Amino acid sequence: MQAIVLYNYLSMTERKNKSFKLDERVLEALESLAQKRNASMNRYLENLLFSHAKQQGEIPIDAMPIGDNRGGKRRNAGRKVTNSKAMS
Repeated sequence: MQAIVLYNYLSMTERKNKSFKLDERVLEALESLAQKRNASMNRYLENLLFSHAKQQGEIPIDAMPIGDNRGGKRRNAGRKVTNSKAMS
């Protein structure tokens, strides 16, 4: 009998911070393109690079990008924001 092991590719991945120095014109273009797609520049760039890596065979063609993972502890999460002018 052969055992088949399935695993969730997404559960084995995480986002990591990395910095890059880019031409200011490239940054402006990325910001504009992201706004046109109603996405953050980070999300837009991640999707763009993910698609490119899939096309180049570096990421499996059936892989999906990590979804929005805003769970967990965040600074000020759950706090009600009040506008001091509105209360005056």
